[in-house]
Amino acid sequence: MKTEIGGLKKCYDPKELEKYSNDDEKLAWMFFVDGCAILQAVYTRYGQDYNSTLKKRFTNNEMLTFEYSDLFLLENQLPFRVLELLTSSSENGEKFMKAIKRFIDDTVITPA
Repeated sequence: MKTEIGGLKKCYDPKELEKYSNDDEKLAWMFFVDGCAILQAVYTRYGQDYNSTLKKRFTNNEMLTFEYSDLFLLENQLPFRVLELLTSSSENGEKFMKAIKRFIDDTVITPA
């Protein structure tokens, strides 16, 4: 994350990053934590080999519906590159990316 912080910062309005202007480490940590939270939420629901009992518990939670919707709000979005960086360093990276694709396919409404 730290090695690509310059490119990740280009995804945002410079005014929005002013509070992080001298603290790339804090920004990289935020990307890391937020990216892991997104991967956990998506994989919990859309990971094909996740524990079915645990999956059922999470998918019945109405709050999770709001969490998934919240991921697409503009002010909450992370660069997709953050998820790519996190999954590329995992031996299960391909599983995570498949879960992300299922999440997007299931959540995003495309024009007919």
